[in-house]
Amino acid sequence: EDVELLYRSYKNSRFANLPEILYGYREMRGGFRKRLHTRLGRVRYLKARQETTGRAMFYRAAIAEGAKTIFDAALVAASARYAMLRAREERLSAGETAAWSDVLETVSGKTAPLRLMMITTIAETLGFFTRQIQLLAKSGFQVHAVCAPGGDHGGVEHLAGIAAHRVPMQRRPDPAADCASIGRLLRLMRRVRPDVVHAHTPKAGLLGMAAARIAGVPVRVYTIHGLPLMTRRGIWRRVLEAAERTSCALATRVYTVSPSLQQVVAELKLCPAEKLGTIGDGSCAGIDIERFSLSIAASERAVALRKDLGIPENAQVLSFMGRIARDKGVAILAAAWEDLSREFPKAHLVVAGIEDSSDPVPAAVLQELRAHDRVHFTAGWVRDMPALYAATDIVVLPTFREGLSQVALEAGAMGVPIVSTRIPGLVNSVQDGVTGLLVSAGEVAPFADAVRRLLNDAALQRALGSAAREYVAGRFSEQRVNQLWISEYRKLVSRSLPRIVNRLAHIETPR
Repeated sequence: EDVELLYRSYKNSRFANLPEILYGYREMRGGFRKRLHTRLGRVRYLKARQETTGRAMFYRAAIAEGAKTIFDAALVAASARYAMLRAREERLSAGETAAWSDVLETVSGKTAPLRLMMITTIAETLGFFTRQIQLLAKSGFQVHAVCAPGGDHGGVEHLAGIAAHRVPMQRRPDPAADCASIGRLLRLMRRVRPDVVHAHTPKAGLLGMAAARIAGVPVRVYTIHGLPLMTRRGIWRRVLEAAERTSCALATRVYTVSPSLQQVVAELKLCPAEKLGTIGDGSCAGIDIERFSLSIAASERAVALRKDLGIPENAQVLSFMGRIARDKGVAILAAAWEDLSREFPKAHLVVAGIEDSSDPVPAAVLQELRAHDRVHFTAGWVRDMPALYAATDIVVLPTFREGLSQVALEAGAMGVPIVSTRIPGLVNSVQDGVTGLLVSAGEVAPFADAVRRLLNDAALQRALGSAAREYVAGRFSEQRVNQLWISEYRKLVSRSLPRIVNRLAHIETPR
């Protein structure tokens, strides 16, 4: 076979969008597996070239017919070779059988669905994407969801058309365990052969992007949900910066969950500007506007929740939702509550979340809050969040760092005003003075004053809540955000085609 002859025209031609999705992966050397995947790449390449020669490739008139004849003959020869190999199908391994099925689909002119692998470190994070994963599957994607063992991922593994995988991963740095995790992810990717790998959160981003780069996955997406380094100092901050830069370097495209976070990433030079972006107005999966609405059912469940927590019907309820961690400003909340609780005897504080051992709140602060008779801690995460928002008059979140703040968006969708801090992320999810109140981070008095202002003005509470509902529904609805992500995935795969074709051809072409 004269490979040079077959591909010579590729270097001297212009491409339109290829109609056939192409795949190319690095494979281990040796035996039938190597020959199978080499032929697979060649058949896909020739198939696309055969179709685009007549429709979207602009050859000079003098050589167009001859070039098409060459590609037709080469495709027939490659297809004939696979007809001979098909007799071995029953003796193939599961991975080889999957590869063989792709070959048959390509030769017969069928297009396989896009394979998307979504990776998070912990199961709870994956649970936030349940509805997005369902929509992707309905839109023709073959979705593989990956997270560490343990935890609750919201029943992702039971969703129709979804393949769930558990791969051991640790959030804390551990070189030996991290290398083992990369190896396991690499083996999984070689078996699944995804077109797109999308990793969320810092550790999953580092491990997932490293494995995907080694596996040769053509589209590698990393989403930055927040930057823990923003509240760190010294050598630990430098380590986190190096990890983020590595993840961004290994990815082909990096997204942040808000425009203001994108600006911070660019200013810190964690990622080249040309591969950095934000989907729409922000968010990674959007808000289910129907679920997070102040319905009659939610109001009834809110009454029951207040009763379970021991909160009187006429109480003014402040709620904190999130990780019970130092960088969430729990110490600021405790100091502000000390003054507010004396001034407003009907006020009650609900703390909903779990303690974060990686960023612990001082024990004295938690002890002070737990000792107060009008502070109510929930037993971990609350499953019925709409009921908790419906039971709340004001959401309080004196956080030091956020990517966008899911809590702010959910509260807004429920028409509940929020008092929070003027930091990257929250300046996109909350309009200061319109949908909520924002104050400087780390200051007790301004935060307490903002909460006091709302406790004294029920009309302002209602006005902010109504505006928040309209703002979130218009910009961050689940339907809008997820459709933008689906379009983006397809666009990224389309843009990667010339690079994939080049890898299959084993030649270098100018970009």
